[in-house]
Amino acid sequence: MIDTGLTVNVAGQSYPVMLDDDTFTVLLGEDALIASSMTELRTLTAGYKPQRFRLSFTIPGKTGAVHGVITGIHASNRSLLTRWDNGGKTEQRRPWELSDAMPRLADDEASELTSLIVARNTAEQALRAFVDTRKFTSTTPDRNRNGIADAARQAQQAAGLEANH
Repeated sequence: MIDTGLTVNVAGQSYPVMLDDDTFTVLLGEDALIASSMTELRTLTAGYKPQRFRLSFTIPGKTGAVHGVITGIHASNRSLLTRWDNGGKTEQRRPWELSDAMPRLADDEASELTSLIVARNTAEQALRAFVDTRKFTSTTPDRNRNGIADAARQAQQAAGLEANH
């Protein structure tokens, strides 16, 4: 996030305007107002009424349990304003991006979830290694061709049948 040097007035208090990925953001404690233009941001701040709620959750991440908090709903696009416990910035997330969210897990449950994710990742790697060493391979350098198509053509030729192109 880059400080634009601009400020907006919210409820009699001045806040800096930040720019991030072509969006203008004002951080108001737990809340964040996010807009695609300064005009939209000024409109949002003019009618701003703090929505004080926190929805803590856990989702299965790529390598383990990930904890976060939803601190609001974007005024214009209805995205969920999400802050991650790892100290990351507030992000907008569409509801379907958090479809596996569950009420925040206790430490022992989060540890169990992480163990399951690690087991899944290990099993996926073992499966990929098993398949990769046994699957049909293409005899052509064309990346769009796959081994099974080449094997079928070879079987067709071996059977004395004419190839249909």
